[in-house]
Amino acid sequence: MELVGSIAGLGKDAPSVFTVKAAIRPPSGSPYEEYSQFIHRWRRSESGWIIVCDKAEYDDVALMEQGCLGIITETGGILGHGSILLREQVMWAMKKERQYNKVVVVGVTDATKLLKDGSTIQISISIDDLKATIATV
Repeated sequence: MELVGSIAGLGKDAPSVFTVKAAIRPPSGSPYEEYSQFIHRWRRSESGWIIVCDKAEYDDVALMEQGCLGIITETGGILGHGSILLREQVMWAMKKERQYNKVVVVGVTDATKLLKDGSTIQISISIDDLKATIATV
């Protein structure tokens, strides 16, 4: 199974292929308890994970400083308001950490349904056409 999305943000030191754990965030509007459990489970894990969500939330950015390597969203395009805000926030988080290896991928249809929480995924980056291909490993 391969999913395709658009690259909305990419750190200068980001590799052309990421192998990470998928952290499926509860849908927007979910009860706080679900989101809180998600945060506590993933922020204590070792680095090498990426948030997979329906749409980016402002609170997701705080996780960028805690081992998260980026965000994959189901909605949005590279010029959408959410993508621009998210890109700026991710770049700020990278500067603060002095790590420039994060990625933002948007417009990945059904990512939260097709990817499993905790599964290992591989993200292949194509700079030429600003596309990312996501496959389970």
